[in-house]
Amino acid sequence: MFARILIATVVVGATAIPAVGQQYYVPDQPANSNRNAPNYSLSDTQPAYRQVATPVPTRGVYTPPAEPTGTVGSSYLNQDAAGCAGSPNGNCGCAGSPHGGCAATPGNGWGDGASSDCGSSSCGDSCGMNMAGSRYRKVFGGWNEAYDINVPQTGTDFSFRSGYAMGAGIGRYLTCNLRHEMEVVYRNNSVNERSIGGAGNTPLSGNINAFSAGNVLLYDLNRLSVGGITPYVGGGIGGVYVDADFSDGVNTYAISDKAFAYQGILGAQKQMSSRMTGYAEYRFFGTTNLDFETPLATYDVTYQTHGVFVGIRIAR
Repeated sequence: MFARILIATVVVGATAIPAVGQQYYVPDQPANSNRNAPNYSLSDTQPAYRQVATPVPTRGVYTPPAEPTGTVGSSYLNQDAAGCAGSPNGNCGCAGSPHGGCAATPGNGWGDGASSDCGSSSCGDSCGMNMAGSRYRKVFGGWNEAYDINVPQTGTDFSFRSGYAMGAGIGRYLTCNLRHEMEVVYRNNSVNERSIGGAGNTPLSGNINAFSAGNVLLYDLNRLSVGGITPYVGGGIGGVYVDADFSDGVNTYAISDKAFAYQGILGAQKQMSSRMTGYAEYRFFGTTNLDFETPLATYDVTYQTHGVFVGIRIAR
């Protein structure tokens, strides 16, 4: 009997290295920034259960694990109080875990609720394929309508026919929601007629062209997504060069000037493939004062347009 008790004591008190495929217990230790390291721990105070890999880790004392309470991940069981009940993917972890991910964002990242991987402190916005830091290129074009140019000093208005616009740019996700873009855009409209005091319309010939470049910030409203379509809002500032030349056969009118430009944007987008996103948007575009040359004098005018564009973005 004494021999049996002695053998049992030795077996129970011995430190055993588990076999491949068993779980082992990592005691409290400083968090490891490399989540793939053999001894990765979820936090300074939180233990983690890991599947034993090959080669067998050199650290960690095997202890038969207690009944797990967390959501099973691909490499660990998160033992925080929430139990990861809201996590659709164990790889992502728990929203409240120091090294978890977003509860609503499977496989998106390893930051906590306040990190840029989540996009918001509530972890409710899903990054999907547009993760923070990802870059893309874009091309777009569509209908462009120019507002009348008004010269109040003479009571003269110049109207334009519907035209077109086209552009291209590059962009980057700053967070899951916020995007920054740099773009160049060309706008074209043909002149229609001149009116003085609302009467005496005179047909004109000629065009107005605008070449703009600038920076744009866009915010994706992920919480309002319906059927995979996500709305967004934004705005931008930059510079524009406007070139216009009108004539009634006798008198000529011209603009050849640079100005500060601004715009507002409202659009919607849909993921079409792993790398391609299609979108449609409404834009209002305006400038500060431009020099408008007429036969009588040079006047300050502004150039404003609005339009509807469609485009595609290609992830880099």
